[in-house]
Amino acid sequence: MTRYGLLSYHNLNLGDEIQSLAARQFLPHVDQYVNRDSLKDVSESLMVILNGWWMHRSEGGRSWREKRGPYVWPPDANITPVLVSMHVAEEAKAVMASEESLRYLRRHGPVGCRDEATRTFFKSHNVPAYFSGCLTLTFPRNEPTSRKGMLFVDVPSRRIPDCPAFVRSAATKVVHSSREPDILKRLELAEERLAMYQRAELVVTSRLHCAIPCLALGTPVKIVGDVAKDARWSGMVEWFPKWSFDGSDWQLNKWRSHENRLMAVRERLVTACHERLGIVAKDTQEKTVVTRT
Repeated sequence: MTRYGLLSYHNLNLGDEIQSLAARQFLPHVDQYVNRDSLKDVSESLMVILNGWWMHRSEGGRSWREKRGPYVWPPDANITPVLVSMHVAEEAKAVMASEESLRYLRRHGPVGCRDEATRTFFKSHNVPAYFSGCLTLTFPRNEPTSRKGMLFVDVPSRRIPDCPAFVRSAATKVVHSSREPDILKRLELAEERLAMYQRAELVVTSRLHCAIPCLALGTPVKIVGDVAKDARWSGMVEWFPKWSFDGSDWQLNKWRSHENRLMAVRERLVTACHERLGIVAKDTQEKTVVTRT
């Protein structure tokens, strides 16, 4: 029987766990959690969706926050990878472009890239690759009976005065990170954040893995920061409505995202995951994490 692994992390940002929740939807069960930055010495065969940020260095400092060890890539031979929604960080490109890595990527490709910058990088090294978008776009849209409240999710203090008065007066500040070390508890925290975003009337955020899930959930979302210059957002920035900060176009009842394009990307992602995992496609994922009311 096939055994399935799910990525875990040594990081504060709950966006990592939100990406693991997106991957978990597609797995029949989870047999083992495997740390993204230590994918060696896996003793039994595992199929793992390798979505998300690649990558940090392995542990090697005085605490788990100090990443001084080597990059651990490619993964152990016991891991059967599903390469989808991958982002390659600038500092990890050298190890990703090693001959050993390129052989691995070509053998297990094509690689689904979370952003256009990563697709361009792989293509430049003759790795079969395509733009997949972020796996969090596949969260099912279980519309709440009503939406209530506005959220500032890791909005820099200097940007808050730029928001319209009706948003500033109503918004609650939310932190998209936690120092909780236990993976199961971190996944629960990530589920709680998603449920919070799902119920919101509006979310204003600087976090990629708050913004993309909001699109999936149908929650009006405004991104702040100069994301157009951030490689992590490349290919996805245009999915978001162009709202100004003077409040003239913040009419929530007129909010629209690029629904047709988003649904097309979502369906391609769902199909790719089902095909690579060998699972018969269903109309919706049964293991949803955003159904709380």
